Amino acid sequence: MLLSAVCAIWLRVNLPIAITACWVTNPFTAIWVYMMEYRLGKSVIGNLPGIFAISELENLGAVRRLFSHATYVWTGGVIIGSIAALIAYITIQVTWRLLSRP
Repeated sequence: MLLSAVCAIWLRVNLPIAITACWVTNPFTAIWVYMMEYRLGKSVIGNLPGIFAISELENLGAVRRLFSHATYVWTGGVIIGSIAALIAYITIQVTWRLLSRP
């Protein structure tokens, strides 16, 4: 929310809407959203061969799994967020032009 508020002030957009948008994924839908992001990220990236083969993480299996799962969720979230942003942008532009006609 803090990052959203700072960006809203910096870009001079509606601050309450920017902060409220952070809470769109409510606790009831979060499980489904994160699972969809995880599955998409895993299908795009694959099994992450050798990315976390750093010697410090060799003995920390749980940490390696956490990083790999977080990477899947982040990748899927970026893809889904980008597609949703593009669809929202096009929808708003088309709607604005249709409603602003005399």
